[in-house]
Amino acid sequence: MTTVPGLFAAGETAGGNPNKFVGGCGAEGRLAARGALEYLKKITMPALDSAQVGKEKERVFAPLVRGPEFDGVTDIEMEERLQRLMDEYAGGIHSFYRLNEERLVVALKNIKVLRDQVKYLYAKNLHNLMNVHEVIDRLDVAEMAVHHLMYRKETRWPGWQTRMDYPEKDPKLDCFVESTRDPKTGEVKMFTRPYEQLIPGDRTKQ
Repeated sequence: MTTVPGLFAAGETAGGNPNKFVGGCGAEGRLAARGALEYLKKITMPALDSAQVGKEKERVFAPLVRGPEFDGVTDIEMEERLQRLMDEYAGGIHSFYRLNEERLVVALKNIKVLRDQVKYLYAKNLHNLMNVHEVIDRLDVAEMAVHHLMYRKETRWPGWQTRMDYPEKDPKLDCFVESTRDPKTGEVKMFTRPYEQLIPGDRTKQ
């Protein structure tokens, strides 16, 4: 469970590792699910807010209500634009996994453009609707990833974050970098937590 009561996280969402791959995410997903079930046994659910539910249903089904004849943007088109953007400006394969401040600023600017186009997304069926919301979620993830890449003005993991403008490690950034995003204003705040080594030994050697 995260620091937000009732909110559980798994995989890279839980932090602590730059790359956990599918196996680690799957294992942590099972642990998070077990923890969530135990948590639910101990709480009493609040009364359902019908107005809130109705507003959320309206938001979720809006792309489907627009219908297949709507002259808008498909989830595939949006995803391809996002992938190309992150690849070229946020350290993807076509930039040889290298990045700098200038490229990251461009990435954030263009993510904002894609966010403005979310209102043009439409779905043809329920499966398509799921894909639409997945690409909307990816916009959130991409934006936060860029903020984190910008905050770490260093190269700590060559290949994962190779900053051409900051090629060396910064000792001050030997910590966890975390962030919050205000859902109403979109404001992103960055902060750090100290790294606490629990197991003795040289953690830089495997």
